[in-house]
Amino acid sequence: MERIELAEKHLKEIQAEATEILKQHMDLVKTYMSLTGIGPMNSLALLAHLGNFERFSKAKQVSNFVGLTPRVDQSGDKTTLGRISKRGCKQVRRVIVQGAWATVRSAKGGRLKEKFLRIAARSGTRMAIITIAREMMELLFYMVELYREVTQTQLQRKLKIYGLI
Repeated sequence: MERIELAEKHLKEIQAEATEILKQHMDLVKTYMSLTGIGPMNSLALLAHLGNFERFSKAKQVSNFVGLTPRVDQSGDKTTLGRISKRGCKQVRRVIVQGAWATVRSAKGGRLKEKFLRIAARSGTRMAIITIAREMMELLFYMVELYREVTQTQLQRKLKIYGLI
């Protein structure tokens, strides 16, 4: 019983620390969590491994970093695309695939869920979920990129001009 109580105490401490980290980066966490399937723990993992995507210049680089891009075999004029490369951050790949499953099972899956159903009917659920995970990573890149372009001071000034604040 003492071990269970000690484990619960440590778990509460870790959850409190995670909450503090999320609060420190609230703007970025809001952007992450605005995507269906991404919750606070997924956001924490993405924040820890990817930050605000500053080191990437293209969305494809993010997918490649995570290891969600297909393996390419080339010989002469023939190009064959294989399974995913898995040459990336295993933890982020695991988190984003879990988020993709949550998205396609959600009633609010929207366009991603429709795409999943279309691909799953043709190629199977595993290939479809990897496609959705890759698309989610690229969407997150674009969302963070757009947020970075619109600084808070610009947004505040714009809201003042139009009398919204």
